[in-house]
Amino acid sequence: MEKTIDLKKTTKEELFDLFRMLPSSNDHYILKENDNFLAAIIAQADYEKYLLHRQAEAQIGLEKFLEKIHPRVDPNISDEDLEAEIVDAIHEMRGVK
Repeated sequence: MEKTIDLKKTTKEELFDLFRMLPSSNDHYILKENDNFLAAIIAQADYEKYLLHRQAEAQIGLEKFLEKIHPRVDPNISDEDLEAEIVDAIHEMRGVK
């Protein structure tokens, strides 16, 4: 369950009590001050699931990118030369010489 915590109306002790209970609850906390979003607080297990999900999405994105670019890569280029071209392209995009 998601709960919104207004920091203007919450004491430090109440806040620390919420944090202490977090590992044993399914609650997520949205911290706000003056109706402005400050942070989201979630249990470590939920954060780890989030990281795994992000990693899986990144892997899928990389695989799609590689499938798209693979036909355009010269099969006769060495790994070292290909890597050097990639580094040069990255530097060019970033404006690094």
